Amino acid sequence: MKPRLRILHLEDSPRDAELIHSTLECGGLECDFVMTENKSEFTKAVTDGRFDLILSDYGLADYDGLSALELAQKTQPDVPFILISGTLGEEEAVESLKTGATDYIIKNRLTRLVPAVRRALEDARKKAELKEAEVRLLRAQRLESIGALASGIAHDLNNILAPIMMSAPMLRWGLKPDEIEKTLVSIETSAQRGADLVKQLLLFGRGVEGNRTVLQPKHLIKDIVRMVRETFPKAITVESKTAADLWLLTGDATQLHQVLLNLCVNARDAMPSGGKLSLTAENIQLDEHFASMVAEARPGPYVLLRVVDTGEGIPAAIIDRIFDPFFTTKEQGRGTGLGLSTVLGIVKSHGGFLDVRSEVGKGTTFSVYFPATPNNSTPLVDVPATVAIAKGDGEMVLVVDDEPEILKITEQNLERNGYRTVLAHDGVDALVLFTQRRDEINAVLTDLEMPLMDGVALVRAIRKLDPNVQVIASSGIGTAQGLEERMDQLKVLGVQTLLTKPYGADTLLHALQQALRRP
Repeated sequence: MKPRLRILHLEDSPRDAELIHSTLECGGLECDFVMTENKSEFTKAVTDGRFDLILSDYGLADYDGLSALELAQKTQPDVPFILISGTLGEEEAVESLKTGATDYIIKNRLTRLVPAVRRALEDARKKAELKEAEVRLLRAQRLESIGALASGIAHDLNNILAPIMMSAPMLRWGLKPDEIEKTLVSIETSAQRGADLVKQLLLFGRGVEGNRTVLQPKHLIKDIVRMVRETFPKAITVESKTAADLWLLTGDATQLHQVLLNLCVNARDAMPSGGKLSLTAENIQLDEHFASMVAEARPGPYVLLRVVDTGEGIPAAIIDRIFDPFFTTKEQGRGTGLGLSTVLGIVKSHGGFLDVRSEVGKGTTFSVYFPATPNNSTPLVDVPATVAIAKGDGEMVLVVDDEPEILKITEQNLERNGYRTVLAHDGVDALVLFTQRRDEINAVLTDLEMPLMDGVALVRAIRKLDPNVQVIASSGIGTAQGLEERMDQLKVLGVQTLLTKPYGADTLLHALQQALRRP
């Protein structure tokens, strides 16, 4: 049984609305209509509901079809929008299509309505399938990029673990105070490097795209340079330089990371015996003359990102083909040929363009131009100076985690700093303990990923017993798919703090202190 179409209809003439609905149903379309007659009703409906199709009259008493189209494009950009009017002239019809309308119908020619609706729905379905395929392609290509770095990642993780494993036994040997401090600093530094590397891998490998936000490109380059230095062969020297006053741009951080990573991996493969890799970023103002020579360019401010290598270079005979999907010069099994085609797709989707210059034996330069927003600004985050964390005064904390080692070290940290603890290995155990001792428990620290009952379900159950107890959540998959939805659920439940593992003792104590201070 085919699902019924959910249609939002903006029309202030009941007679015309009835005729349009009858035409659709007589044409074999099963529809549920949400009727709106004015601006306020339409605004509320298009903002609150989800629809398969939007129909709108062109001219209304207090509103017009083009304004309705503009609002629909902002709130439901993938939903087909068809204008239906008795007064729509040729110029207005052309203008509506340029603005983004799917089609337009004249009221005295409603025979076109059913075919137009069927065509619009089919086109929307194909676009949705294409978008889903693009997401799968990007995910596969990201994983391919991580696979290309696999040996470097394994090498770096081993280097991170080595000082930790060598330092831990030394602490049992009765070291001098200054030797203990040096050993602990080595362990902390190595652990932080490992945490940073895992965060980068989650960022590149996650299967969903982030939202378009205002970004500072120098942070993207810093992230890539750190990963490249840690995972590329030591025979490759990595340099970076960014303008001090680099403009901001609007984009998807995950995709822009992927652009830089793909270009860097290609540069690495072009330098099997070593060489120099440079990443730079600068502001550039394109004039009419330059823009007229590049099809995708428009006059205005851009951020120019360059990835330069001193590798083998690209032969002139194939340089025009390097962005073709599945074209690769690498030996079989070393690449799918999707890297540069993915780069091109991402750059174009951000309104940018790129240029490549190469000379065999001397290296390659990729220049990527992204539209900039020089007048935009983002608030600076003040980094507070280190402050002494106040100790507890005997408050009891219920700690919930299915990892025994995490429970043990958390218990030691809290009790050493003036707190009492009660420990639970899963959500079910925690709920039993909370029920028995809820008059004593002042705060709950719970992991989100646990067997039997996860953190969200536990918090929901605890809130029914005590709506006011302070709860801190923790997770080891801080950038993974699905966490955003769970965080929305936690916010509804009054959880204001999420600690991303691994975190230090100071971070835990500060979060706990802040939670206990809340009314």
